Amino acid sequence: MAYCAKVNDNNIVENVIVIGDFPETEIQNYIKNVLNLEGKWVKASEDPSFRYNYPSPGYYWDETAYPDGAFIPPKIDESMVLNTNTYRWEFPN
Repeated sequence: MAYCAKVNDNNIVENVIVIGDFPETEIQNYIKNVLNLEGKWVKASEDPSFRYNYPSPGYYWDETAYPDGAFIPPKIDESMVLNTNTYRWEFPN
């Protein structure tokens, strides 16, 4: 099984669905033509070695994060800083 996150024009995750395990290059076509769902969909995983975090609605999709992009959880406090090794927000030391 694979997971896909629907992201809006601001790269905010709106929904996460479970689909068969497809190559990333085929996901958009499968979701649009077989599932009849519109929008931009990004492959996700529960494995943190792929895109760092499992997405949920409200997460931010950063396609520029090395190496495969990252799903970043919402920042819950303005003093928090982003750890770019984990792509999670942390309180400063």
